[in-house]
Amino acid sequence: MSRRLFAACDQLHHEDQIIAERTSGLRAEYQRIADEPADEEAEEQRRREQRRVFRETQYQRRELIRERLRDAYEDGASRQWSDLLPAHQEPRLDLDEHPGILEAATAETYLAVRQDDLPHHRR
Repeated sequence: MSRRLFAACDQLHHEDQIIAERTSGLRAEYQRIADEPADEEAEEQRRREQRRVFRETQYQRRELIRERLRDAYEDGASRQWSDLLPAHQEPRLDLDEHPGILEAATAETYLAVRQDDLPHHRR
């Protein structure tokens, strides 16, 4: 994944989090406690309504979000990985920890692929 794409994805995640925080009922404190008896139909209706409100808010904010994503994408090209990752990390190859993952990194991109997902490994 390129730094540009990573920055845009990170921005999209941030925008969705903002919408989720403002969508009534999506936050953890509004969730039903496991010990409470549940009316499954009412719960499903509530979840449907929350998803509808979330999607409508995304739709209403789409132009602003697109602009922010474009800015993040362009800005990602001039930023270093340490600026994009939490705690100023650098992408690193970690082959010992995950033997089924094939990784590659350059100054611009980082890519990790599960070995089983490669076409020659499919059965």
